[in-house]
Amino acid sequence: NGLFLLVPDTVRVVDPTEQKGQLYFADDRPEQELNQLLEIARQVKAMRMLRENPLNWGVKPQRLDEDEFKQRQSERENALATAVARAYTSLYFPAAGTGKVIRKELRSAGGEGGAPIIQEIRRLLVEDRELLTSADTGQSDLVNLSHLFFAKGDFVSLKALRTNFATLRHWPVLESPAVFDQLVRAGVQKKVWCVFRMDDAESPRPTEFYFGEQEIPMAANLSAEGYSLMTPQGAKQRGWMDADRVDPAKVRDVVYTVLADSGMLIVSDVVARVNEKLGETPAEVVEEAAIDLVKQGRLYISRATSAAAEKPDLIGSADAALYVPALTDALVTPAEAAQRGWITEKAPSLTLTGRAGADKLIPLFHQLGSIYNRGARTRIDTLDVTDLVLPHGGYLRFQLSDVTPESMKALGELFEVLAAVTKQGDRTEAFLVVKDPDDNCPFVKALRDNKDQQ
Repeated sequence: NGLFLLVPDTVRVVDPTEQKGQLYFADDRPEQELNQLLEIARQVKAMRMLRENPLNWGVKPQRLDEDEFKQRQSERENALATAVARAYTSLYFPAAGTGKVIRKELRSAGGEGGAPIIQEIRRLLVEDRELLTSADTGQSDLVNLSHLFFAKGDFVSLKALRTNFATLRHWPVLESPAVFDQLVRAGVQKKVWCVFRMDDAESPRPTEFYFGEQEIPMAANLSAEGYSLMTPQGAKQRGWMDADRVDPAKVRDVVYTVLADSGMLIVSDVVARVNEKLGETPAEVVEEAAIDLVKQGRLYISRATSAAAEKPDLIGSADAALYVPALTDALVTPAEAAQRGWITEKAPSLTLTGRAGADKLIPLFHQLGSIYNRGARTRIDTLDVTDLVLPHGGYLRFQLSDVTPESMKALGELFEVLAAVTKQGDRTEAFLVVKDPDDNCPFVKALRDNKDQQ
């Protein structure tokens, strides 16, 4: 795509769709045009040779300075330029929409060859919607482009779109590479499509998302890897729209209410029940809410692979941080698990959960190294801190599991850095599980002292 042939009338053009030998011009026009050009060119060439060496042709140099010769030479030079410019009347290129090679006739601008011909070509291509310019950012222009962009699905990478513009003959041509970025930004601003980037392999949400009033920053490099377009409907289905985001706390409440009524349900059934109560909610959001409840000790997970066993392998708060539930797993309330005789392990003696857990734990980050250096001996079974706010945008989540006191001592500097660089936000939550706490341990005492101050 992007190849245009400017063909003069002196050339015979074969139509590849017709039988071999069939010509676009059936008459002798190309030969006639060529003969006329050659005749004028010979005259111009002869006059130039005469001007360079008049004595070689038996002509006195003074004769060439006479007005009659100067006027005739100027007229022949102009006639040649005019004839050449008028000869270029055909433009061949693949048509947008079909990809078939078509011919467009150019309106000659007389003897003004060069730049005027290019201007005429640009005018013709813009009028026929074959060439996209920075002016093609109206609502209808962008909507038409969206049909082209999303012909095979509700999202496509910007890299693939650039390749399509360069290689697919049924696509229009970009006037310049800069036009592509202008079109992408205009489509976001006018809510025709969304731009997103997925950098976190563990997160179901994009790290960058732009739509409507949330415009693409001018500093954003759209040529970088990872940027893609998505339809607004696709983003809405995935729960990426700010207005459509379901409050995680509300999802947790509904999940717990559903399980409290049923005792045990398969995860896919829980997703269906949540959708009935809150509208379309991504399965990932429901699964995350279920994991939070398991961390809090309010639910258990029964793996699908052990569901048929007399006493299935239950996943509780200590193991929930590193487990991703499958849609075929079951969620079980503690009461239901006890009634079925599945619970044999006592509940953890020390737990922190949710925002309240963050309020008690995060203020101790800068002290954890010194606390363990003073002799803290508590083993951390599970520590999961989510959505710590980073200083220049973004969120941080980290998890620890089965951490010995010696490892906690070694991580002291890391916690000091976290305390200095991050801050607690509205979404920040912390989950801590210590199965066998020692009331005399400095760490346990610090937690409880901090709890008493809350």
